Amino acid sequence: MSYVVDDIFDKLVDIEGAASRIIQGSEDQKVHKKAEYDQKVADYDKNLEAGIEKELSDVRKRLQEEEQMQLDALKKEAMEEEAKLDALYAKEHDNWVESIFSSIVSL
Repeated sequence: MSYVVDDIFDKLVDIEGAASRIIQGSEDQKVHKKAEYDQKVADYDKNLEAGIEKELSDVRKRLQEEEQMQLDALKKEAMEEEAKLDALYAKEHDNWVESIFSSIVSL
């Protein structure tokens, strides 16, 4: 009878050892899976950030190009207006001088 109890006890010890190994294997796998998950999250975040930076860079570049085009258009318009005023001055300055002079003399 003692042999049967010892045999049962040995089997229980074996079962407990197997259960401990299963639990330890599960814990090891859990640690490994967490490390994989953390790496995947870090990679995703890195790729997402790089994509956002590229998109922001593209938007900044496009806005700078648009701004430069608007500035160029304003410069061209200002130069055209200045040319018109210069032409008007060249054409009318004698008349303006005479008109101003006549106004002063008639006082």
